[in-house]
Amino acid sequence: MSSNIFKNNSYIKKISCNDVNGVDFLNILSSDTELGKFLNPDNITNIPTLFGDIASARRGMEFFNRIDYPINLVNKTKLNKKDIKTIKNLPIAHIPNYKIGILYLVYKMVKTNPKICELLKENSLDFVALTKVNIKDALVAVTATTHQHVYKLTHYISCVRIVSTILKESDDPDNTISKMFSELGLEFFINEFKNINKMVS
Repeated sequence: MSSNIFKNNSYIKKISCNDVNGVDFLNILSSDTELGKFLNPDNITNIPTLFGDIASARRGMEFFNRIDYPINLVNKTKLNKKDIKTIKNLPIAHIPNYKIGILYLVYKMVKTNPKICELLKENSLDFVALTKVNIKDALVAVTATTHQHVYKLTHYISCVRIVSTILKESDDPDNTISKMFSELGLEFFINEFKNINKMVS
């Protein structure tokens, strides 16, 4: 595997006005299915990682992308307004291979749930992250509801696609992902992350 694996899976699926969630695509932000709800980045799953348990995928992505992220917030079930403000004010880490950290996070999250692994294998729909937006036109006094892609979740969607493909195509997913992590530089990411956040092994 090469770093192109992220590029090849980072496309934004084109959605037409006639496409239906659960039929033409799986929207992880508003799915009623067990798989969709699980993959929602805000779903509290308590992901076991080298850095301890992480409450959710979104929390993990924030944790990996901020400097001196408060460790007490990493596995906190529900953040309050003060917590959210604290996180927003933290400087961005800019770790070069941040995407490999997200892939590690997604794989660990999925592997904790055997049923989700099976649902991913059975799933034939592409993954998207869409949110509803109301568009107003004062000229004709009309309000229309449309969908917009949440572009900041592009890396996350890309990693979900990669993990899904591995589970479907590999006879030994753990070995496949381990080799991929080695080639893509997971160890480098971990060391950079620890240095930036002053973490000690």
